[in-house]
Amino acid sequence: MINKIVFYTGPPRIFRTTSIGYLYEISQKYPVILLSENLDPETEGVIQDKKLFPQIEKIIPVYQYTTLKKKVLLKNHYLRKLAKDIIYQYRPDMIIADNDVYPFEKYLMNEAKKISAVNICFQGGYQISNVKEYNLFYDLVDNRPFTKIKKHFKHVLSFFGRSNFGLIEGNPGMKSANFLIVFSKRDYALYHKDGVPKRKLFILPHPLTTKTRAFFKRFLLPQKKNKKIITIMLEMQIGIRKKDLSLIDKKEIKETRLKAVHLINQVLKDYKIFIKPHPNISIKYLKDLKKDFGSISNIIIVNPVEPADKYIELSRIIIGVPPDSTTLFTASLQNPNKPIISLDFNHELLGDSYKNFKGVEYIDDWQEFKHILKLIKSNKYKKEKILRKEEKFSGSVELIEHIYQKAERLKKLKPSKQFDDTSNIKDTL
Repeated sequence: MINKIVFYTGPPRIFRTTSIGYLYEISQKYPVILLSENLDPETEGVIQDKKLFPQIEKIIPVYQYTTLKKKVLLKNHYLRKLAKDIIYQYRPDMIIADNDVYPFEKYLMNEAKKISAVNICFQGGYQISNVKEYNLFYDLVDNRPFTKIKKHFKHVLSFFGRSNFGLIEGNPGMKSANFLIVFSKRDYALYHKDGVPKRKLFILPHPLTTKTRAFFKRFLLPQKKNKKIITIMLEMQIGIRKKDLSLIDKKEIKETRLKAVHLINQVLKDYKIFIKPHPNISIKYLKDLKKDFGSISNIIIVNPVEPADKYIELSRIIIGVPPDSTTLFTASLQNPNKPIISLDFNHELLGDSYKNFKGVEYIDDWQEFKHILKLIKSNKYKKEKILRKEEKFSGSVELIEHIYQKAERLKKLKPSKQFDDTSNIKDTL
């Protein structure tokens, strides 16, 4: 029997749009110690509601992704001590996080293995089909010698291995996690191709596509919607040409984005445009955005730290530009009937991340973009319906119970071996 679960929110954006759904389900039945990053006030208020999350026994703050500003070694000392204290104070049967790669998750799961707890990672966001391109992109955008030294130092802190946060290599599920839960057969195949053993992989649909969707709609997403609003999701001001890996001039990137906005205004004259920058953009980039787009009357540049899912809900059309983030993936689940468009006019590295992805319209031609906008204007735009098949497990509770029972059965079969690795469970699963 599962007596206690330690659940870590991980990055606030991923928690709000995804893993809070798992927490909602699990906390209806099992006692949870929640390790929480600094969340937005709305999400904070929701998780503190005992009617919604009745089995959360304690919320412990963690500052890995948010707030804490310390030198690397001091921060890692803090994270390591915190992880150890939590495991030995609460002695959980199960750890749940979205990865086993970053320091705190790694420390937490390493300590958990010592008491034979089961370590589970739930997929956090969109998995691109070419991880090598993702790694290459982030190597190329910042190849300064000092940055390379920092990456290798982080590699050491992530305990080496094929999966690490310093060199941006590999995937969750390749280290201390006993299991990795993914959204679909597509993701299952991609994670396995990248090196995660099949014996570690299970499929559970994203909570926005299950009965838990009602929780998101009622408590986290705005009720007012269907206004004539377009939201453009912006990641960064840097682009790399895919064909020759050359850096695209910032002026060209700006001109392309301005051209896209002017085309939208030309066709959809009565629409308001929200530009939603990524929360981690620099102050300088935000100033540049206000300078470049601020003079256009129907454009509003929103606060970067505001949740993207709120703007997805408010908008009729969602547009992403390279390098596309997981927000378009979230939008395709949150509002599958809305036009969700990925633009790639400069044919950038990572620009085609959503090419051939059902639910997102990939466009790299100006005439095609204009045609799509005209279809939207005349209400003739039609999206292909995505049929979601029933998976083996109806929800996260059923799945973690299944996993835990398998783990307990293995320990009885091999009591002399600590349950610290899934290499021995191939035949029992």
